[in-house]
Amino acid sequence: STAKGWIDVESTKKASGSDTHAIMHGLAGKTASSKNLVKDSDPNKAVQYVSCHDNFTVTDRVAYAYSADGGKTTTASERLLRESTKLANGLVMASQGTSFMLSGEEFGRRKIKADGTLDDNSYNASYEENAIDYSAYDDPNRAKDVGYFRDLIFTKTTYSAFQMDEDEIKTSVVTEASEDNSLITATITKNDNGYVTIFKLFAKNNTEGTATIDLTDCIIRSDSLDTLGSLERPLGAEEVIQPMQFVLAEYNPSK
Repeated sequence: STAKGWIDVESTKKASGSDTHAIMHGLAGKTASSKNLVKDSDPNKAVQYVSCHDNFTVTDRVAYAYSADGGKTTTASERLLRESTKLANGLVMASQGTSFMLSGEEFGRRKIKADGTLDDNSYNASYEENAIDYSAYDDPNRAKDVGYFRDLIFTKTTYSAFQMDEDEIKTSVVTEASEDNSLITATITKNDNGYVTIFKLFAKNNTEGTATIDLTDCIIRSDSLDTLGSLERPLGAEEVIQPMQFVLAEYNPSK
């Protein structure tokens, strides 16, 4: 299928409410049916991922969605191809439950068949097709992307705010979506014996136009575009998030 999802929706289109709410369920460690009804809310039974070996890589999936010839050619922009992996896996790593990613996603891995089409299930493909091209890491921009993934993994594995159980999640993970479904936000609050940690998550899809987000008293932990994390000033209540941007910030008024 060349259907587009929440992330790679055409820039002039509105993402579906079903796709939007599926992501919001995932952030809270829930699994849902095709009709978006919650089947299980136990994060210990949820594995969050957007790609695995028996699947497209994220880059290939987006390229395929914007292609009429199996991915040999695509109308997806280089920016959309590169940023989709970072945005998608940002949501995965900030979710409750077990986060999983395909090796090589951190620098835009591809799985291209000998005929130039893209492989969505390469379990029996050649070594050449399945090999990870580490030369991609020689690109300074890709090396920077790897640092972004490293930060995401560190946050996921270090902070108990992303490792909560079902009962705690019910009151500690609050998700919202903008009216046009282009912006998903979440507030994750963890209380460890009176020590409270609060994270704010913002994810903007490919729909055109920016959005204003409140980052007052926040410290950026992950910023896929590095437009906010690189600012040399205190963050405020009217910061701008761009299409295809993922931001995870820690609320810390003492800083």
